[in-house]
Amino acid sequence: MDHFQVLGVTPSASALEIKAAYHAKARKFHPDRATMSSSTPDETFVQIQQAWECLNDETRRQKYQQQLHLQKSRLTQRYSSAIPLQMEDCTREEIEKDEMGLLYTCRCGCTLEVTPLDPEEEENGPEDEEHPPHIVECPDCSLLY
Repeated sequence: MDHFQVLGVTPSASALEIKAAYHAKARKFHPDRATMSSSTPDETFVQIQQAWECLNDETRRQKYQQQLHLQKSRLTQRYSSAIPLQMEDCTREEIEKDEMGLLYTCRCGCTLEVTPLDPEEEENGPEDEEHPPHIVECPDCSLLY
């Protein structure tokens, strides 16, 4: 989760919006006031504090946004080179006891487990653009399918 998501703001949020979001989250998750399980509030508060420290300073915020942009472009570039798989190329076999799965044999000979798209995902696309759920990397040759 990136700093903007931690605070619940968009990358285009103003300094005032970021400050307000930080104060609201800090009040809610401060370890002295939190009513959640013992370890979660501390971890959440640390994430909130780190997000604030980065996004509160304009120079750090700009560098952070540049890093996010670079990471996203690298992921997009990597996933765009994936070799498209057709379901007809896969075989349906038993993976574990009483559990069937789709398998694909990479050109290097490695067998990969493939997860088909749910009907809702086919219609709406994956939930997380940065981590498409149906990209499979071959552990032997690093090809992406």
